Amino acid sequence: LGWQPKKTGTVMPSIDLGWGYNAVSYQNLNYIASSRNATGGAGSNTGSSTVAGNLNSANISATQSWTVALQWKDAFGKGNSLGMAVGQPTFVTSTRNGTTPFDGNYAWEWWYNYKVSDNISVAPILFYLSNPSSLGAVPGQTNPNVFGGLMTARFKF
Repeated sequence: LGWQPKKTGTVMPSIDLGWGYNAVSYQNLNYIASSRNATGGAGSNTGSSTVAGNLNSANISATQSWTVALQWKDAFGKGNSLGMAVGQPTFVTSTRNGTTPFDGNYAWEWWYNYKVSDNISVAPILFYLSNPSSLGAVPGQTNPNVFGGLMTARFKF
C-alpha cells in the first residue's frame, strides 16, 4: 500500500506500508512437545533455554512480517531523495505446541540519494538490526545488535 504527495520537495513524504501473514499447515507431522508450555523457558535443570528448540519448523504454525517506509523526493535539492524504513522480517507469531515464540527482531534503514549529475548518483546508507537471526543455532542464543553503513553509486550509460 503506498501514497505519494502531489508535489515533491514538501515536508510530507511518500508512505509505503506492507504486511505479510503466513499460516503453515502440516499433515501427518507431530509437533515437538515443550517442557514448559507457553513460555519457551528453561527446559532442563541446567537452566538452559529451549526457545530455539521449541521453534523447530515442525512447531511453527504462523509467521508475520511488516514494514513502513517514508521517502522525501527532492530533499535538499532537485533529484535527491531522503528516506527511512522500519519493519520486522518474517517472525514466528504462533506455534503448534503453545510455546511463546520470542522471535522478535527489527530492521531500520536510513538513506540519502544525492544526484551528482544526470548520469551519476551516490547514496550513503545506514542500517540497524536488532537481534538478527533470532532463532540462533544455539538454543536461547540472543545475537548482538548490528549497526552498519555503506555507500552506493549508480552510473547510467
